[in-house]
Amino acid sequence: LELVEIPERKPATWRHPERLLRRQVEGRALAESLMRIRADVVNSHVWDWGKFGTVAQACRMADVPMVQTLHDLWGYGRSGAEALSFLPCATALTTVSLSTRNEIRGLTPEISRAHLVYGGVDCAAADLARRGLVGVDRRVREARPQFGVLR
Repeated sequence: LELVEIPERKPATWRHPERLLRRQVEGRALAESLMRIRADVVNSHVWDWGKFGTVAQACRMADVPMVQTLHDLWGYGRSGAEALSFLPCATALTTVSLSTRNEIRGLTPEISRAHLVYGGVDCAAADLARRGLVGVDRRVREARPQFGVLR
């Protein structure tokens, strides 16, 4: 198990122009971790919007596709809607509810491409399906092409 701190990407200001230089290395530790474990995809659930850019940069550095899941507007924080400018960097976007997608739509049109994925996974059923012991649910089969799942 590896713990990697994901720094918040604070906006550069006249008072803190050094933040522009820091951005070049913010995602390096996460990118190195992703390359070390040979990640196939990153499904980011970071709630702090100020971290979107760091995760996006790390995935780009590691050449790993990223799915950003948005749960609510709670992580708006200091970065605000400016942090949403990193959403186009995600390979795919998901929201956990229609209300979340509709609320964020007021801040960025990019959210319109987000897929709705309800939370909750039956891990036992998923494991059986993975091993081919039971039929795969129709909804899973229909969702696979949207997310590039081939098996």
